[in-house]
Amino acid sequence: MHLARILPLLAASLLPPCAATAGVPNLETLFRAEIELAAPKLRLAPNRLDPKVALALAASGVTWNPSVNGHGLLRQERKRWVYSGWAGRWQGLQAASASSDARTEFAFALSLVLDPAPDRDKWMHAMRLVSRYGDGLDAALIGIIGAPDNVPLLPQLQYAAADALVWRCDTRHTQFWLSLTDSSDSYLRSRATAAIGLMSYTTDGSLADSRPAAGVPFEGLLVPLRPWPISAAQRLMFEDILIRASTHGSYRVRAAAALALGLMGGEEARKRLIKLAKDSAYIVTSPRSGGVRTVVFPVREVAAAALKRYGVMIRPSGGTFSDREFRTATRGCRDVTRDTRGIKKELRSDVRFYDGRW
Repeated sequence: MHLARILPLLAASLLPPCAATAGVPNLETLFRAEIELAAPKLRLAPNRLDPKVALALAASGVTWNPSVNGHGLLRQERKRWVYSGWAGRWQGLQAASASSDARTEFAFALSLVLDPAPDRDKWMHAMRLVSRYGDGLDAALIGIIGAPDNVPLLPQLQYAAADALVWRCDTRHTQFWLSLTDSSDSYLRSRATAAIGLMSYTTDGSLADSRPAAGVPFEGLLVPLRPWPISAAQRLMFEDILIRASTHGSYRVRAAAALALGLMGGEEARKRLIKLAKDSAYIVTSPRSGGVRTVVFPVREVAAAALKRYGVMIRPSGGTFSDREFRTATRGCRDVTRDTRGIKKELRSDVRFYDGRW
């Protein structure tokens, strides 16, 4: 079904942003003074700065550059602000927590969510701390994603913030994710596609014949699954978006579509996944050494994981190959190892919601 036919049905069913939950700390209140300073520090009129961007600037420490026990949050590098090393930020977080300094604790924790330590446990600890602020955290992440290029630090964190928001995916974010489904940035578009898949997940028994059984894990998915009571109109719209994403020119978007279709379920999703399990994009993960190369087919890998939940076993075709085997395995396929079309190649994200190379 075409998107234009679904929009009128969807309008009444979109969930509005929720008010702050009782008992949840309020991020806007915590950073009120820093938010008020954001526009003057950037030499902008207050009405020229989006409120979510102002909140993001305050919450990330840009407007006040916190430091605790000699551990600074930010440093200047080539005339731009960047986060300092993760080890110092981790010590700063511990010191701020010990002194019950909520503002500094949040800023350091957010930095470790978006520019994490190699230790996954430290990332989870930081994520738990900032997640106490609920909708305020989501607003700050959205502010980072939408920040203009002329503000300090935030544009460098855009992809990491998108990945973190996928981790916190909620139907309250529906309108925001829909706004990114036609983005010219294939990284952001892939994250919106994955988010729609997470919001489409349901354990509705009426779909049992055409979707995986409830509780069957999705191999590689790091985000805990939560069923959402989406409306029939939303489901139709989401399905249309995911079907279009499955034929997108970017392998990142197609891989996200494979994830999303596997979560949504349905006979059409199953058919699309079988096609995606033959996707031509491959990545050389280990350069030629000793006459062998290691290859991953990122879209096939996700599609195979999705189909496994239906009881359909398809080998994703990757592996370590000799020269002759490599030529056979990749015949008619496309090397996307260095494909940066549609993304900002200077950006990176170490935030992971799926254990795959896209």
